[in-house]
Amino acid sequence: NENKSHKKNKTGPCRRWGHSSDIIDSKLFIYGGTGHTTNPRHWESVYKLELENWDWTKLEAVNKSPGARDSHSCIIHQNKLYIFGGSNGNDSKNDMYEYDLNTNSWKKIDCKGVLPSPREGHSACLFEDKYMVIYGGWNGEETFDDCYLFDIPQKTWIKVDKKTGPEPTPRESQSCCMLRGYMYLLDRKS
Repeated sequence: NENKSHKKNKTGPCRRWGHSSDIIDSKLFIYGGTGHTTNPRHWESVYKLELENWDWTKLEAVNKSPGARDSHSCIIHQNKLYIFGGSNGNDSKNDMYEYDLNTNSWKKIDCKGVLPSPREGHSACLFEDKYMVIYGGWNGEETFDDCYLFDIPQKTWIKVDKKTGPEPTPRESQSCCMLRGYMYLLDRKS
């Protein structure tokens, strides 16, 4: 309903870019982001939008968040948000956090394996209900063309070596989706 989609709600987030958004059931969750050039503040809040009635709720975490960031990636797995990388406005990150939607609590994940380098503007999706897949991004100097899997149960990063097909070019600020075992990059070439 177009009228409801533009409903003004004092509990909703302000205008922003570089935030993540994910849907589970009939709820949309966003995290982080930054303001436009006249308001370059970075945010560290999680908001939930009930898609059936367009009501926003700011989720109050019971512990410290990973800090303000934008251009990170996020997936939802088993009612938890998994946040990787991004920028706090000064530095690119390669840390991983989970936000439990049942308890409203943050947890930093001590990752094993071959960690991706710090980056922002990469894309991510969930694969086989077990892996977070990330591709590309940049660190302020270099744009990447690499791909990594994060094995959620094992808390382990695995670098993916491409086996077939044309090589994707380095890119950042693209989006992606997973369909029938294939990751589709929706392009923004660097």
